Amino acid sequence: TIPSQLGALTAAVELMLLDNRLSGTVPSELKAMTKLEALEMDDNLLTGTIPSELGALTAMTAFYLNKNRLTGTIPSQLGALTAAVELMLLDNRLSGTVPSELKAMTKLEALEMDDNLLTGTIPSELGALTAMTAFYLNKNRLTGTIPSQLG
Repeated sequence: TIPSQLGALTAAVELMLLDNRLSGTVPSELKAMTKLEALEMDDNLLTGTIPSELGALTAMTAFYLNKNRLTGTIPSQLGALTAAVELMLLDNRLSGTVPSELKAMTKLEALEMDDNLLTGTIPSELGALTAMTAFYLNKNRLTGTIPSQLG
């Protein structure tokens, strides 16, 4: 379990808890870690939803929650992570649509949300992410056409 008290580490710039067998949820209290540039909790057994409060971590450049058991939707508030270069949410059980608010993440180079349960269409607004070199949405339940703005 990841203790909510980790949020008290307000001077931390990296939180690396990857490749463990941590269970429980991602604490919303991590929002207090405003200097955090890298959050890597991939390859664990985390459940529950991605807290929308994590959108307050605007210094974040690397956000990794892949290879867990997270459910629910991708919070639109993650679009506020405008310093982010990598957003990795692959191999979870995330559902709902891809938030068009992610268009504000203009420094994003890698967006990986493959192997989830995402539905709906790919937002054409993501065409604003001109720095993106890796865009993975395979193994979802998306419909419609690929927006020409992404070409």
